[in-house]
Amino acid sequence: MKTPIKIDELIEVVRKGGVVQTGVDVYNKRGILLIEKDVSIRSVNILLTLKQNGLFDVPIDYKKAGGMWDRNGLLVETRKRASDQVRTNKETALSELKKKVEEVMELKAEAKALHQRAKENIKKVIKEIKRSGGKFDQNIIEGIVDELFIFLTRKGNAFSYLTKEIFTYDEFLYNHSVNVCTLGTAVLLRFCEEFGEMINKQLNQLYRHDTRLSVSENMTSYILYYPEELKEISVGMFLHDIGKVLISEQVLNKKEKITNDELQLLNTHSYELGAKLLEKNGIYNAFISNVVKYHHSALYSAETKTYPTDRLPIEIPPYVKICKLADLYDSMTSKRSYKEAENPVTVVTEIFRKYAGKEDIVLQIILHAFVSIVGIYPSGSVVYLQNGQLAYVVDSVGPICIPITDRYGNAVSRPQDPFDISSIDEGNAGFKIDRRKTPLSPKETSDLLPDYLKAV
Repeated sequence: MKTPIKIDELIEVVRKGGVVQTGVDVYNKRGILLIEKDVSIRSVNILLTLKQNGLFDVPIDYKKAGGMWDRNGLLVETRKRASDQVRTNKETALSELKKKVEEVMELKAEAKALHQRAKENIKKVIKEIKRSGGKFDQNIIEGIVDELFIFLTRKGNAFSYLTKEIFTYDEFLYNHSVNVCTLGTAVLLRFCEEFGEMINKQLNQLYRHDTRLSVSENMTSYILYYPEELKEISVGMFLHDIGKVLISEQVLNKKEKITNDELQLLNTHSYELGAKLLEKNGIYNAFISNVVKYHHSALYSAETKTYPTDRLPIEIPPYVKICKLADLYDSMTSKRSYKEAENPVTVVTEIFRKYAGKEDIVLQIILHAFVSIVGIYPSGSVVYLQNGQLAYVVDSVGPICIPITDRYGNAVSRPQDPFDISSIDEGNAGFKIDRRKTPLSPKETSDLLPDYLKAV
């Protein structure tokens, strides 16, 4: 395959003591032979003469012994070939990114269907509680939680692709139950993995030189929760707000500021009403009970507006603390009767700032797991780039983004190629996220999204 090389590039190689061989006979426009294919050019004068006679590009056939070698006999890559390789690498990376986006879109479609099934199931349970005065079919809950659990363990960070309802508060309780369960379970799995690795590493180091024990590096001997316990915790997260079914919708969906009496009533949904419903249905599982009763408890000693107050922060199990963070995140990023949904990027930052650096080391590990699952820029967010464009976050890992406007804020007319923020070099700094600008609200985000991104 012939590759045209600028004659100035050949001159530079020979000038530095190198050698050029074309591997193919080179003729001028009149058919006169200028360079024989097997002649090694070691003189700059030959090339200068050819240039003076109008030859500016020289074909080199690398498959027929052609090439350029430096003074040490090493093959010199041409600028063209190097740029071709860069272009090939970029095309490969882009192809992989497009494949990743396709996988995300497929996952979002699967998650959307699962979310809808889960929401319909919690609707059935709530209707049954209201009709029967408190009784419900536990098998319905366990069945859908099993589906959610399998989906999350199979797909990893899949919770972030589950549907969020941001324009209506009428079905908040249904959506909230599903969202807290999925996010809480995803964070719980990550926390168990990180915490378990930390404990096992410490155990291995402590007993590595103990001759009474056979300890190998990376040996796993500690597990925080067994699989059946993890599923019980997930059930607890799904039912965490079940006590609100016994509170009137007028209070739950009140648009005006609630009174102190109404606030006290709302607070009882966990430690009193929720506990009452569990007992009425014969649910005495400690994992489920702890989540329902204590998911509004204090996570550090000075935290305010928490309830009940009969336990110290250190007495609250890790899985309950995880449920509280998931509950906070979903409540803040969802539309309520008294407020609009907040931007996920802002909410993650607020939660992190509130609980980072507190005295509970386990809480810090939980917080790390929470942020690693949700991402600093959660999937579905829209962020500003330094070049003025707006970009949709497809995946929080990276994050992987797709531009949705030009640098002046005008909507683009066709789908743009995705890019990975973490792979942006200094030469393309304009494609990095502009942290100085406040991300858009969910409502503003939805108004800007093109139809193909709204579809899932």
